[in-house]
Amino acid sequence: DPSDTMNYRLFEGKGIDPDEVISLAQTLPFFAERRVILIENSGWMKSANNFADALPTFPPETHVIFVETDVDKRNRLYKAVKERGTVSELNKQEPELLLRWIVGRLQKNNIRITQQSANYLLEQTGTDMERIQNELEKLVRTKGLDLLVAAFTSIADEGSVFFAAGEKAAKCFEAFPDTSEVGHDLQRGILSRKSQILPALTRVIER
Repeated sequence: DPSDTMNYRLFEGKGIDPDEVISLAQTLPFFAERRVILIENSGWMKSANNFADALPTFPPETHVIFVETDVDKRNRLYKAVKERGTVSELNKQEPELLLRWIVGRLQKNNIRITQQSANYLLEQTGTDMERIQNELEKLVRTKGLDLLVAAFTSIADEGSVFFAAGEKAAKCFEAFPDTSEVGHDLQRGILSRKSQILPALTRVIER
């Protein structure tokens, strides 16, 4: 619990004093089951220090977590952490895998998306899985809604791409005839939500 300042401590950056961390790690937790020490981007797994030698002296109640973006797997500390704990590499996923994940995630919620629309969604979000997840959650939450329309407008391409979901998604297809079941190609000339997109949707909804 980050609010437990007695038993949780965060150290960040390359200026961390190893002796300070070691002293804290050797101290038993205060009225708690464990002490958690989070160390981010220390650079210790690419440089020489005495932390690897101190690891065996920590009580089992102490949990040390490293989050490092630059690691040398030949480093003594890296090898010591791997031997005594768990090492997980969180690499960026390839676009092909992310596309399959997007399609599968939506299929589990009975939402279909075309390959073309999935590609466009990935272009807009990038490979950040948390950002992709947030966008997918928005689509999943549309189940039960009458209509939800998402418009991605590109000034550079001089047009917009639409995604529609909900029981009245067909209304979006009426307003923008080129729209497929979930999304469609860039519609050039559609740039203003106030003067073009909203009036077109309002007209078809009020029919």
